[in-house]
Amino acid sequence: MEWDQQHETAVVQARQHWVNYYLQREPINRQLAKWESISTNSATELARQETQIADLRQQLRELDQQKSQQCNKLGQSEKKVVDGHQVNMQNGEDKTKGHKSNPKSYLDCLPSLPTKQNFWLLVIISAVNKFSNENGRCPSDTEVWNLLCNNTLSEYKITVSNDRGEISLATPGEKSLGRRSFKARWRRYTATK
Repeated sequence: MEWDQQHETAVVQARQHWVNYYLQREPINRQLAKWESISTNSATELARQETQIADLRQQLRELDQQKSQQCNKLGQSEKKVVDGHQVNMQNGEDKTKGHKSNPKSYLDCLPSLPTKQNFWLLVIISAVNKFSNENGRCPSDTEVWNLLCNNTLSEYKITVSNDRGEISLATPGEKSLGRRSFKARWRRYTATK
């Protein structure tokens, strides 16, 4: 059953959509980091640097806006896949539950995402998207932590372990993420700019 759920067409397409999104972001992030690290010696160089940085940040904003619009379109479609089950949707209303669905974008919930992407950031974004699509609001750090600990994002193969007396999330090939580290990340990601 788990294999079937992970390989359903909608799940595979959603996962590929996120992969493509981050593959588009990464080169822009690298260029942005390069331009931000350059020291300038003249006003002309400084002006060029500021222009390049502004252009790259605008590209990131446009990419994020496109992603947000695509997520919203998916949320307003006639049929929605939730945990591998199809739910009939019409005008954003879940007919099986009888209430309005108003999903938030992860950009609303995590306004201060870093430019450098890593595995745990992708996992946290996926958890925030899952929660906000199901509940129509941004989650708290505890709600996201619980989603991760309960292995509701099975595509990431996360396990819960005890690392030096602290509950931690682990996955093959990645450094484990402890509760304290998660809370520190959450504070950085949710800080208002």
